[in-house]
Amino acid sequence: MALWQTSMTLVPSALLLQRGVRLGATITDADLELETWDKSCPPEPIIERLSQRLPEGKAGSEKRAVWGDLDGSCVTILREGGVCVEVNARFDLRTISREVAAAVLDFARELGCWFVTEDRRVVAAEFGDLSAAIRASKACKFLEDPNAFLDELGRSQRP
Repeated sequence: MALWQTSMTLVPSALLLQRGVRLGATITDADLELETWDKSCPPEPIIERLSQRLPEGKAGSEKRAVWGDLDGSCVTILREGGVCVEVNARFDLRTISREVAAAVLDFARELGCWFVTEDRRVVAAEFGDLSAAIRASKACKFLEDPNAFLDELGRSQRP
């Protein structure tokens, strides 16, 4: 993934609520490693509606399906043994549009999902919340000031 892209995992809100996770909470990597999709996959009618707004893209793997462009903005579904194990949205902040954001938001809402950001914060599938999460992302910080971002990255990598 490029520095100007941010990725978010779509997780069914009902599963997060069952685990006591609320909007705005920060979860652990272990929370995401649990079977978040309960062996289900997004239903075909929802996939068809997504396909009408984001064309199916090149996946590079038989385990992964892509709508949109991996080098840009897209939705990906990872399957293992025919079972959905992960759904992600990736946003290219150089070219993101309201149409792409709306397509991803509608997809997440239809699935009853919330977003989990790269820093593991749980975000509602609402335009304002998604927009705020994007603005807080590392990708946005990189685009705002690449030199400062790289300087900070260098400082954080030192022992």
